[in-house]
Amino acid sequence: MQRSIRGAVAGMSVWVLTMAATASKASAQTPGTPCAGKPSADTAVYQPEALDILPKIRKNTPPRFSVMPELGTQLRVHVAFIVNQDGSVDPHSIHLIDSTRTAFDRDAERWIATLQFWPACREGEAVRAQLVQAVRYAHTPYSGWPPVL
Repeated sequence: MQRSIRGAVAGMSVWVLTMAATASKASAQTPGTPCAGKPSADTAVYQPEALDILPKIRKNTPPRFSVMPELGTQLRVHVAFIVNQDGSVDPHSIHLIDSTRTAFDRDAERWIATLQFWPACREGEAVRAQLVQAVRYAHTPYSGWPPVL
């Protein structure tokens, strides 16, 4: 699934972040996973194929960029991380798998650390899950009306 976030940047230029999520699309109507609040005693980390229900994005804050790329730049970063039984991202588990430009690697890692999920479920209990998230950046011109905020 994909989610785009837009924000005004320097005149009519606009950042577009497309998040190709391995988890479900976040929204205010997204119900939690049925195992939320039922943590397993098992501390193992499960791959998506071993789960009954994948983690769902619960809170997604817009990313902040430390550097603005040139107009027309498109970047991609793949980040691996672990979602804990309470839905938080384990900050020590975040690592890059690959990227097209290192200037945005730290921004992608910092943004992933702010995400909050509904936990993954296995046999009715919340478990730790390993995810890989593709973060795509595109700096494109915007000349439409109304302005994107």
